[in-house]
Amino acid sequence: MSFWKILAIAAVLTAAPQLSLAEDSCSGGGCGQPDAGAPANPSHPTHPNHPTHPTHPTHPTHPTKPGTSGHTEPNPSEEPGPTTNGEHSSDGPRNGPPPIVAPGEGEYLLSGTADQIRTAEAIATKTGATVLRREKLSSLGVGMLVLDLGGGSLDDLRRALDQNGVKVSVADNSTYKPAATVRTYATDLVGAQSIGECPPLKGIKIGLIDGPIDLSQPTLHGVDITINRMISPDAKEGSMSHATDLAALIAGKGTAPGTGGLAQGSHIYAASVFERSRDGDVARAESIASALEWLIANNVQIANLSLAGPHNEVLASIIDLPVMRGITMLASVGNDGSRQVAFPASDPNVIGITAVDANKRRYAKANIGEGVDFAAPGVDVAVPMGDGATYRTGTSFATAYATAIFARNFAEDGNSASIDTESKSAEDLGQPGFDDNYGWGLLKISSCKK
Repeated sequence: MSFWKILAIAAVLTAAPQLSLAEDSCSGGGCGQPDAGAPANPSHPTHPNHPTHPTHPTHPTHPTKPGTSGHTEPNPSEEPGPTTNGEHSSDGPRNGPPPIVAPGEGEYLLSGTADQIRTAEAIATKTGATVLRREKLSSLGVGMLVLDLGGGSLDDLRRALDQNGVKVSVADNSTYKPAATVRTYATDLVGAQSIGECPPLKGIKIGLIDGPIDLSQPTLHGVDITINRMISPDAKEGSMSHATDLAALIAGKGTAPGTGGLAQGSHIYAASVFERSRDGDVARAESIASALEWLIANNVQIANLSLAGPHNEVLASIIDLPVMRGITMLASVGNDGSRQVAFPASDPNVIGITAVDANKRRYAKANIGEGVDFAAPGVDVAVPMGDGATYRTGTSFATAYATAIFARNFAEDGNSASIDTESKSAEDLGQPGFDDNYGWGLLKISSCKK
């Protein structure tokens, strides 16, 4: 085989676009943190069968910028991962219109020496082809043409080139996909796979206090979602990404194996409280208070608050009202790497959720301390997006899994979900018994009535 023919074949193999999968956030296990590196609190009391935390010391109010006091944020340090097509999600609706023509569709490649390519171009244009692009691969010593055959066939072009003795390589402009599949581990970790496919929940109402939701996502088609905008009319709603991901993890339909929500069939009451500001998306304490009132008015049984911020006396007093005893509230402990759990997870009436990875190691940035009650998958978890999935990391997403598990177990047992009931089935992690890193341990789905 001649040197130039080898180069021509190499050009065909290397010229077509190859899409690479962006590096996952926290790859190589960097997001998980083993117990040894985590500060322990040997003086922390053990709480056997205790439904709530011991009273927590009031947090000092975090310093805030003028005009932002009383705001909470949707765990700003949470890390989006790459989608399975190599793209990251952006704010706003995450499904833009598809291109009219797919990359490479209807395009054909010719490669060879400079003289061969010049001759081939003249012959190709006589057959009705149009040159879309010319590329000179100088380091390879070859040139390349990208053609639109104008209705002609590849075989016709090859015959015309052969009849004129032009020795070039010809092929369609093939496209390639990443050699990757959607990686899922969360459902296995919480025991969902071992009990088989569960039927949809009936009569379960789940509150989601977060941002707006993109209902156009395929994962949410047919999901029963009631949305109430809780911000002022002149405010601009925050990003759809965060709340959409949470809703998908709780009750969404799987767009890839292992990505379906664990509480499918439940009715989600979504209170949109996040609004845009110069400091990013924030939720006012008053909006959260209004959202809690709306959930109570609609007899919601379980509420997800994947948000974090400073202690707020007004919110704390509302959460402590007797009427609030009818709703189980779960909140993310926060992602600041702090030794103090964020509010409202730190409140004794709220169940605080931390995140672990596929190896059951605590997320390195998760806050620790009094107020951590349970752990759930939250590092590089697969979240349905479009017709595939993306990956998310943070205690917010762990809280979504925890919310779905609480809802599932509540539906199966017929009793109010609580720390007391869930601690009996949780898998102990870290130090034996209750600890400040994992609380009572990894939440598990206890059963599934067929």
